[in-house]
Amino acid sequence: MSLGDAAVWFSSIGILIVGLFALSILFTAAVAIGLVIFIRRGSQAARPGPAAAITNLPAQATILKMWDTGVTLNGNPQVGLLLQVQPAGHPPFQVETRSIVPRPALGQVQPGRELAIQYDPNNPANITLSL
Repeated sequence: MSLGDAAVWFSSIGILIVGLFALSILFTAAVAIGLVIFIRRGSQAARPGPAAAITNLPAQATILKMWDTGVTLNGNPQVGLLLQVQPAGHPPFQVETRSIVPRPALGQVQPGRELAIQYDPNNPANITLSL
């Protein structure tokens, strides 16, 4: 092998190494960009839009039945509720829901009591109690 052949061989190996290095950088950048796009799409889909907050309508609800579900969160019980909802200008309907109720507010959540609530007209089972 002559000196000229060795120079050509080392030159082609160098070019190959530089090419592989550049390819690995491009691949890493493509994966990183793909991950960023995937994460952003997922977080935008999981976030409710501003219209979701506006669609909840106020109504009065009478508690028909209440039961303990056996679940607590920070010492506050989760209760099951069967409610008779009377929305203004719409026919009444019954809905079953579960809610974490602060211990001091348990007296307000008894059968026969009326509560102010908000409900989603597109999903009436989605109820927010106003305690």
